[in-house]
Amino acid sequence: MRKSLLHYPTRSLLIAGVFLCVIGPSLAQNCAIDYVSRQFGVQVARDIVYGTDTLYNGGIDSLRMNIFKPIGDDQTERPVFIAVHGGDWIGGHRNELDSLCYWYAQRGYVAATISYRLGFYGPWPLQAPFANDPPEVVRACFRAVQDLNGAIRYLKGRSMQDSSSTTQVYLWGASAGAITSMHAAYLTDESERPAACGALGPVYEFLTPHPRPDLGPVRGKLHLNGFDSSVKGVASIFGAIIDTNLIASVNDPALYLYHQSGDLVVGCWHQQGLWGLPLGVGANYPWLHGSCSIDLRMQHLGFDSSQYQFYLHQGIDHGIHNVALMDSLVAVFFANQVCPPTSTGTPDQASLNDTFLVKISPNPADQNLNISWEGLPINRLRFFDLSGRLVTEMAVSHEQASSIQMPVGELPNGLYFLQYEIQGKFYAQRIVVAH
Repeated sequence: MRKSLLHYPTRSLLIAGVFLCVIGPSLAQNCAIDYVSRQFGVQVARDIVYGTDTLYNGGIDSLRMNIFKPIGDDQTERPVFIAVHGGDWIGGHRNELDSLCYWYAQRGYVAATISYRLGFYGPWPLQAPFANDPPEVVRACFRAVQDLNGAIRYLKGRSMQDSSSTTQVYLWGASAGAITSMHAAYLTDESERPAACGALGPVYEFLTPHPRPDLGPVRGKLHLNGFDSSVKGVASIFGAIIDTNLIASVNDPALYLYHQSGDLVVGCWHQQGLWGLPLGVGANYPWLHGSCSIDLRMQHLGFDSSQYQFYLHQGIDHGIHNVALMDSLVAVFFANQVCPPTSTGTPDQASLNDTFLVKISPNPADQNLNISWEGLPINRLRFFDLSGRLVTEMAVSHEQASSIQMPVGELPNGLYFLQYEIQGKFYAQRIVVAH
């Protein structure tokens, strides 16, 4: 079940809103950096051991990470991005997410891709991914959650070395990595610990018993260095959570969800893990709430689009349908957490107030984009492509009172974001260029 970066578990890349509200003022980060454009050189440190812990079978595992840092950004409070690979808690490797972390380091983050403990018991004589019982899979996820918590504290503990923030931490996970990331973000209280993570009766391989001891606290025991393991946001790529009530309020971490509607591995609704795979491989897997089910919870709690976005693609693949698009959208979502816009509204969702309206036509555009507005003046216009790269911009003078024509005839066909500034606040709309 192990594949390369652009396949499961990693071709999963971001999901999020479809607007580009970039950067307002922040005390911690340099918000002159947009955290979307890939603009910096990168230095890489590989195979850094961040701890050791006990495997499901009693062995000891050395836990490692690769760290990517920007060069030339001159920041002292870089946001932190942690990528968690998938693989059903039996496979996958941190190196599969090297490219993703490289991209985020280019954007100004300290980015790390981590390994975590793998493995669980199958029903003898079968082996994993067949599971002995649902608790085995829950316990495998829980060990990964503990390791991820330890990795977060480890990175916070070296914030001086990395010139990184101890509060601006963001998780990105695909499949099992997304499930792990969701639980690291929202399973924060010991009272919420699944009963399956306590001491259980042994698993038998023929006549040989294998003990299942208590797994310990939800936050794990690695790097109890005075820092907590809280995070500010999560991107869950075809992930799930065991109980949506773990997400308690709008004060919880921001969330970006991506899922395909008919995913056969991690269902979008309340479904058993591996529900669509043949040979009964998922028969002993726990039931999980996928992104479609989580979406109902987020709406019930009242999360707004600045803190929660969901990209549902109609398909049956356990993967990402458009890697470049999703990478850009998640990058924008995280950037808006690092440096929040000074306004929560966007013109393509609602008017700023009763006296302000922006009209953009035609869309799709061929040669020119006609932009008109009423009320407050627009100060400048910027066009970004899906990689977050600025492709063209135009200053707007005060003499241009209510309209302007922006040429797009030299731009390649595709989807872009048109960003405009109004009294120091940034808004954006999606524009299609089609010649």
